[in-house]
Parts: sequence; C-alpha cells; structure tokens
Amino acid sequence: MKFIAKTLEGLESVLADELRQIGAADVELLKRAVSYTGDQRLLYLSNIMLRSSIKVLVFMKEFSVANENDLYLEVKKIPWEEYFDLNDTFAIDSVVNSTKFRHANYIALKAKDAIADRFREKYGSRPNVQTNDPDFKINVHIREDIVTLSIDSSGNSLHMRGYRKAQVDAPLSEVLAAGLVLLSDWDRKSPLIDPMCGSGTILSEAALIAGNIPPQRATRNFAFKKWKSFDNELYEMVWAEVNSQINKNLIPSLVGSDKLISAVNAAQTNINEAGLSDFIKLYEDDFFYHEGTDNTTLIFNPPI
Repeated sequence: MKFIAKTLEGLESVLADELRQIGAADVELLKRAVSYTGDQRLLYLSNIMLRSSIKVLVFMKEFSVANENDLYLEVKKIPWEEYFDLNDTFAIDSVVNSTKFRHANYIALKAKDAIADRFREKYGSRPNVQTNDPDFKINVHIREDIVTLSIDSSGNSLHMRGYRKAQVDAPLSEVLAAGLVLLSDWDRKSPLIDPMCGSGTILSEAALIAGNIPPQRATRNFAFKKWKSFDNELYEMVWAEVNSQINKNLIPSLVGSDKLISAVNAAQTNINEAGLSDFIKLYEDDFFYHEGTDNTTLIFNPPI
C-alpha cells in the first residue's frame, strides 16, 4: 500500500527519517507530507510511533479532471461498498490548491454526492454523513487539475497525545515539540533543560523519545479500527512489539523551569498524566537569572 504522512512545514526530513527507522520503503518528501509504501502492519505502526506526523492517509487513487462533473464521475466509480457499509457514517475532507477549482466545500459536496448516489443506486439507501468523528473519512486533495483520493487512517490529529490536560497561553504543538527534539543534536543520554517549559510539552516529548516510548496510547480510537479490513490480532501484535522495545533504563536527566508558578503547575499536571514524573524535574525559576550548566542541551519555546 501507499501512504501519505502529513506533517508541519519544515519537519518533512525529520518525518522521513522516522519512517525509514520503522521500515518504510519508497520514502519521498512532499510539501508538508512524506509519501511511502508498506503493509498493514506498517500502517498501524506509523500511527502508533510517528512523533512528527499529524495524519497518516492511505492512498486510493489519483486522476485528472477538467471540471466538477469529472470529479463526481471518477469518485462514483470507486467501489465504496467494499470499504464501509450503509450503517457506517462518512465525511469528506477537501484541500484545494488550483486555479480551476476554488471552493473546497463545493468539492467536498460533489464527492459526497458521488458516494451517496453510488450506494443509493446499488442498495436503495445511503450512509449518513457525520462531520464529527465519522466511521470513514475520505481526503480529497486537488492540485491544479490532479485529484488525489486518500483515506484518513488516524482520525483525530496525531498531535493529540492525550496527556496535556492543563493548558497555558500559546501552547506548543506536541508534533512541533517532538520535531524540535529530533532536529537537535541531543544524544538522548545527556541532560536536557527547557528553561521556559510552559505546559511541559518539550520535556514530555523528549522523555518519550529517550525511552522509545510510543507517543500514542493503546486505548486511542484510531480511525482504522472502524474499517472492514481492521485486523485486531495484528494490531495487538504491533503493540506487543512496540512495548517490548521501550528502554526504561535510558531516561536522562530532564529539567524544566518557568518563572510562572502557574506554568510549572500545568507542566507537572501534564507530566504526571503522561506517566513521566519519575524522569522530569520542575522548578519555578527565571531563565535570565539562572546559572548555566556544562554539557547540557537547551531546547525551549521563548515567548514573543
């Protein structure tokens, strides 16, 4: 299968390295994304282990169109009944970058009509559209006259790890925080300090990386769990493999501080939720009055 992992601009090479490390083939950098190939096991592993990815899409089909009617006909040709049933819900996510097609919502509507009409002609009924947490989400991407159809295997954005319960002003995305750590020269053994720790996201992601701990939780409701093709036995095998590779002895000294006690408290709440409180120490401190430490990596997100 061919997959497309989406990321933030500037993290494409980081994501490509992550993909190679978990066994992806045919890795190719795109704009804010990386394409690659693999099997169903790699699909599950990608969603569980990729730290710099926002979504993992399964490529379906690519074709050229001259107008919206062409799009409707091409989408209608696909045997959607093999992917989901009448009692399932679906939604369309459209991204348009074209001089021919300008309205993403209209593109989504035409794709939705094509799928609904196929079901109606075949069964006399159609699945319902549900924009909030559908069973099946289709991604329609148009660049000029080229349409790429993909299926969203992730569901909610993968930056939502589940541990950030307390918020601060201008929080850093978990994907960006992980990307900063992966872009740095940190060896995952020496001390690392975030002197403006905010909600503790950089420290949490650093600890997960150092211990090879999955960024996602086993209880996460990935979109692929609702698919007809979902293999629960294979999914459990992937989790067993991932858990066996956690290195609990390779957690370095991680220290965070912030001049605001409210930020320190928020960070502590989130670090506790992530189960990382044994590995991260927090202090109320002002960076500009703090004495430096040798052989230490500093990664932080300064306020504007």
